[in-house]
Amino acid sequence: MTGATFSYHHADSIKLLCEIDLKKLLPIPKERNRFDKNWNDFIESDQCNKEIFERNGNTLRYQSETKKGNCCEHLK
Repeated sequence: MTGATFSYHHADSIKLLCEIDLKKLLPIPKERNRFDKNWNDFIESDQCNKEIFERNGNTLRYQSETKKGNCCEHLK
């Protein structure tokens, strides 16, 4: 992660790999605690979330696109 709250880079000509610095996005402990508390419910709320989103400490990573033919076909 750079010094930015949000960063991204191109994985290919279409897909972006994005990162959010959660410390910068949610600097108030009450906000971060609420986010952390709701994280598991969010991940479980849709079968695609586990493929799209990844959390590692204070970094949230996600993809702008998913692989064709993946779990997200139900969204069409």
